[in-house]
Amino acid sequence: MTITKAISFGCAALLLSGIAPSFAAEYSNFNDAMRQGSKLAREMKHAEAQEALEAAVKLAKDDKDRLQAYQLLVTPYRQLPEIDKMLTAQEFILSHAETKARRKNAASDVGSFLHQRGKLEAGIERYEAKFKADPKDIAALHILVVIYKQHRKDEALAKA
Repeated sequence: MTITKAISFGCAALLLSGIAPSFAAEYSNFNDAMRQGSKLAREMKHAEAQEALEAAVKLAKDDKDRLQAYQLLVTPYRQLPEIDKMLTAQEFILSHAETKARRKNAASDVGSFLHQRGKLEAGIERYEAKFKADPKDIAALHILVVIYKQHRKDEALAKA
């Protein structure tokens, strides 16, 4: 075994064991976190971008900044095995979108995401509960419309 392979195996073992040092960056403000997160997202380093962009969400001073960070977080969140972070980001985007087109795109994205993951029923339960709790919840309404209009119809046609 060469020394390079030995070092690689050693590093991998440390990472898997959780002993590896934390490489988490400290961000002094929203702009620093967004700059780093955007750079990492462009480089397709989704896990690292997620960390920086989540810091940007926490450091954001207003919803406009949070919206910007959540829009960039959609791609890293799409890679995660669980669906909650993706849904939370899309709900925020949908609730704070300035145009009907942006709301429609976000709702369609959620519907497609749930359909691809086989989580339509979980989505229906989540958004029906949200809509019952608050009939003015624009995110829940838009997402339910997409699910029932597009994806339920697809399932009915497939069964026919």
